[in-house]
Amino acid sequence: MADPTEQQPETQESPPEPREIPDASNCPLVLVTGATGFIANHIIYQLLHSGKYRVRGTVRNLKDDQRIDPLRHIFPEAKPPLELVEADLMQVDSWREAVKDCTYVIHLASPVPTGEAVEEDKIIKPAVEGTQHILRACKENPSVKRVVYTSSIAAISGLFLTKDVSASEADWLDDNEAGQVLYTRSKLLSERAAWEFMKKESDNSFELAVINPSMVMGPVTCDHIPASVFFPKQCLERYTSMIAHLHFPFVDVRDVAAAHIRAMTIPEAAGKRHILHGHSMWLDDIAKILAAEFKPQGYNVPTMTAPYFIMKMMSFFYTGTKSMLPSIGKTVAFDTSRMTQILGINPVGPRYTLLDTCYSMIEAGMIMETDDYNGPPGMQRAEDGGDDPAAAEEGLAGEEGAPPGVVNKGFKKDDPAGLKSVTTEKA
Repeated sequence: MADPTEQQPETQESPPEPREIPDASNCPLVLVTGATGFIANHIIYQLLHSGKYRVRGTVRNLKDDQRIDPLRHIFPEAKPPLELVEADLMQVDSWREAVKDCTYVIHLASPVPTGEAVEEDKIIKPAVEGTQHILRACKENPSVKRVVYTSSIAAISGLFLTKDVSASEADWLDDNEAGQVLYTRSKLLSERAAWEFMKKESDNSFELAVINPSMVMGPVTCDHIPASVFFPKQCLERYTSMIAHLHFPFVDVRDVAAAHIRAMTIPEAAGKRHILHGHSMWLDDIAKILAAEFKPQGYNVPTMTAPYFIMKMMSFFYTGTKSMLPSIGKTVAFDTSRMTQILGINPVGPRYTLLDTCYSMIEAGMIMETDDYNGPPGMQRAEDGGDDPAAAEEGLAGEEGAPPGVVNKGFKKDDPAGLKSVTTEKA
């Protein structure tokens, strides 16, 4: 009889059967504008992975290998492979060629303000006129059945709250509330332009559905760091020693991608806006979740909340801090019934989203590895602790709140964003 105290060899799991990639040559063609962007990367992957669509993506410059190479490796097994074409938001003719033969168009391309001073005409004008150019090209192309336009909660409530907010798709941000925030104004004005076009010029030749996501978090796949994931990056890099008492609404990019794809075909999505929102958490609670995971790995994550008087004092010296003051302590809530009931999206748990965001950036070299960094977990993550950071820190077990259709076993060097563990269907 074998000695029960003797260590037994681990049972080797059989490797999964290789997935047969369907040939989508005769499937509908989907155009994804702004293909190098964060959300667009995930949409393209999910479309190609489904085997139900051909995909064409637009880029500004086909010779920009640094931006385009990640696209070529998103799903190289696709049959046929991803097609890339050049298109410029301000060049109407480029969109006529881009939408040719497409059944669906997912429009994400829009200029994003950087930290540098940017002229209004370089943000607002391309966002508004570019949207009009694309819709006009769709009107001229009888093959297009539906356009899914990516707006933002910025067009509903704004991103910088000056009062407690509870909002639904019926709400629109007032022009005065948009102020001089270029991103907010670009989203507000370009979405309005889209609906106005449909009202006056579309002649019902195609349908429009709009997605309004909150701050988009999750595995970073593109070659740049999206503005929405700066806070987790700053936590791991200890950009500050205290955390502002701000409410942060966010949604997982994998849910946002799945929502776009479902909005293409679900009849009830046509002619409607859809808020995509997963969770609203205080920044200091987010920091506590990150600290529980990453402090043992050598990252000195700040978790102390900055008192208001400290923020007030800092505002005399830092413009960014001054702009935060009206938002401190304000809460936000969104009606997500259309997201869950019409699009069928059940949000990924916040802990998955936050940790996957950070691990993807570390693995991609966007955040420096510490000497104690262990890499992503090699086993199933624990049950999500919801909005209670104490519950999240106690240790988690189970599958609730996991990303769509998978048990996430961590990121790998050949798949730093964890894309290969994502499907478009729920488990």
